[in-house]
Amino acid sequence: KVVIRALKADVVQATAPRHLCGGLTSGVEAAVHAARTAFERENVECIQMVDASNAFNALNRTAALKNMRCTLPEFHQYLTNTYGIPAKLFVSDGDNRLVLKSREETTQGDTTAMPMYSCSLMLLVNELGKVESVVTIFYADDGAGAGKLEAVSEWWSKVKMSDPAFGYYPDAGKSWLVVKKGFVKKAKEMFPDVNVTVTGHRYLFIDSEEGKKAFVDEQVSEWLKDIEALSSIAD
Repeated sequence: KVVIRALKADVVQATAPRHLCGGLTSGVEAAVHAARTAFERENVECIQMVDASNAFNALNRTAALKNMRCTLPEFHQYLTNTYGIPAKLFVSDGDNRLVLKSREETTQGDTTAMPMYSCSLMLLVNELGKVESVVTIFYADDGAGAGKLEAVSEWWSKVKMSDPAFGYYPDAGKSWLVVKKGFVKKAKEMFPDVNVTVTGHRYLFIDSEEGKKAFVDEQVSEWLKDIEALSSIAD
């Protein structure tokens, strides 16, 4: 916590405005509003919403530390000290003890996990930001690219061809292309591997109060399940 408090401004400066989970206040709200604003532009035909497979658990720790040296040298030494050598996890049933070594990903509960993940992906995020006329927005493993179909198609190709060393594996089955009316046929031809919709998906719904309500209801339902599970443990 002390390290993050000292380096918070540096992390934000190194990651924002394209990657908004590095410590920016209300970063997720900023990402949602940025996506909505980008989609509403007259010259934007679609927005590609990308999700990755098991993102935090797939992070290549060696590559992340190497990338950190370029993205934020001030943070690199501390993370090398804590993540440079695999941590040992001891599992015991009373008679036998098994030692597991944590070699990949960030550690759950570590206050540096999100800033580390954010900084480690900046080489990829900045590369995507070079695609002309596409607005690039990331929050953790969720990414979005907004623009004309041709430009976003190039952007999506770069995402799919991203270096596996980053540990970022985009999942086309979980990714959605939200398009404006009149571009559906063309979009389905250009993006045969992703889901295409004109009504919206998750936090981005187009003229659909039902969609917004369904998304909120689903989130509230999940929260209630979590609270009930915690309550049952307490009992």
